Amino acid sequence: MLLLLGALLSCSNDSDSGGGECEAEKISEKLVIVFHLPEGLGDNSYNDNLTFGVHKAAFENNLLVYDISPENWEDALERIPKVFSSYQELIGSDENADISVLFIFASEGYLNILVDNEDIAKLMVNSANLFSYVLFEANYPDLPSYLSTVYIPTYGASYLAGKAAKSLLSKKENPRVISLLANDYVNYILDSLQGFMLGYGVTYENYFIPNYFTVTEEEVTEITKATFVAETINGEGDSTGFNSEETAYKIAYNNSFNAFDLYFPICGGSIHGLLRYNRERGASSFYTVGMDSDMSSYSGQVPFSVVKRVDKAAQKCIEQWLSEGKVAHYQRLGLGEGYTELVVSEGYESLSAVVQENLSEAIAREKEYYEE
Repeated sequence: MLLLLGALLSCSNDSDSGGGECEAEKISEKLVIVFHLPEGLGDNSYNDNLTFGVHKAAFENNLLVYDISPENWEDALERIPKVFSSYQELIGSDENADISVLFIFASEGYLNILVDNEDIAKLMVNSANLFSYVLFEANYPDLPSYLSTVYIPTYGASYLAGKAAKSLLSKKENPRVISLLANDYVNYILDSLQGFMLGYGVTYENYFIPNYFTVTEEEVTEITKATFVAETINGEGDSTGFNSEETAYKIAYNNSFNAFDLYFPICGGSIHGLLRYNRERGASSFYTVGMDSDMSSYSGQVPFSVVKRVDKAAQKCIEQWLSEGKVAHYQRLGLGEGYTELVVSEGYESLSAVVQENLSEAIAREKEYYEE
């Protein structure tokens, strides 16, 4: 925070006195403060894409940006009120009354902290005239008026991924697919899984989702027989499952004795464990569906990627804030709005026809899923 506070000071160099000094004066700045997922920065996935969009908008509009990547959720809970209070004190004075601040929270994981924690919620209400707040990945239209939400559903793009996967594996006898989930409580993860299952043609409804760390012998037996499996990877070391690259790698290695043909991972930066395995084993390894961004450059075993344009969504929110003084209270930006897509990798161009043939259906399915 010291670096950003330093940017709010006017500094001059007095050659006569032999040194420079900084003094506070009236300033007119717009600040964007981003709370990322714990240890999320550097994931080469969702958080980095969000960062790119924020910094692009900041560069184009001469904004200051402060990126915060907490160590864990406890650290986030501790830091949020401190940041609120610091900036409330900084810009609450008359001389700095024209400073605007936009807080961006990267994930639905912040919802309980912002809404259910009475002390933080009170701080937000009391500073609503100074700050704007937007929570990403939150499909909640009816939250308090001071908290805007943005949801970028990948249901439709995942439906296309299911269709493409079905076509890709059509010549394999009894193909097997596994979906690695960061956890089973974040809405967009379950939505994406449902979209993929519908596109792939998984017809049974009562599927189970075992956890890698607590799986029972009975569940292992079921997994070895199943043609489609969804498994969560969150545990004590990573309660969210988004930063479990080593776990994903171990699963890939262990499953080499119980082979799956394609992995559909919805697990943030953890996907890089699968991609590392792909690079080590080459064309003899399974296919991995890229997630959040085009991941074809990581391995030739990535046939297509579910791309989420969170960078574009971040720019949209910042533009709304700059032009209207606030972010729209609720926005759902999905396949039909151009904020998600299925990008087919080089070498798999034949799947592009499958994507185009099913695009309108995927858009309609996604709309129906959220409006039913």
